[in-house]
Amino acid sequence: MDAHKIKSGIYWMGAVDWDRRLFDSLIPLPDGTSYNAYLVRGNKKIALIDTADPTKERMFLEQFKTLPQSKPDYIICQHVEQDHSGLIPKVLGMFPEAKVLCSSKAKQMITDHLAVAPEKIDVVNDGDTIDLGGRTLKFLYTPWVHWPETMCTYLVEDKMLFTCDFISLPVIYLLLMRRLFMSRQSVIMLKL
Repeated sequence: MDAHKIKSGIYWMGAVDWDRRLFDSLIPLPDGTSYNAYLVRGNKKIALIDTADPTKERMFLEQFKTLPQSKPDYIICQHVEQDHSGLIPKVLGMFPEAKVLCSSKAKQMITDHLAVAPEKIDVVNDGDTIDLGGRTLKFLYTPWVHWPETMCTYLVEDKMLFTCDFISLPVIYLLLMRRLFMSRQSVIMLKL
């Protein structure tokens, strides 16, 4: 699978999993799912926002070979669940100079669950920014959107929000189902 250009210097570098049938062991995925990661190039630095599930290692890592200038300086972990962070150790293996950027709550989770050395991880606080050279990433803490360490990343100059799990098809599915049940005045209530 090739990376897909969103616009100049911004690429989708995820993976598609046609075989996955459940989201969080609860929500049916009859058509599979995607693991969404993004590469953002500035004039001086490159950031990779999230990775993919380890089951899609080959599909994900091959994209670094086909996309020129894809060596990340930063690997941004918006969420520690495997579909976002699972390939961080492999990406660090390919690019050992890269630093992982994450929320304060995510750092210990990354060291515990992914065995990433603490010195490879820098904490970014809510509202912090990093300059990639002509492009600025701003970090927005969104705790309990999914897990307590979740954050989103805003690309200031391009007005693009990388939403982590804040806006995803399973969430939209739940919202639509809630609306359907409420419109029929059913006794079934979904707590979001």
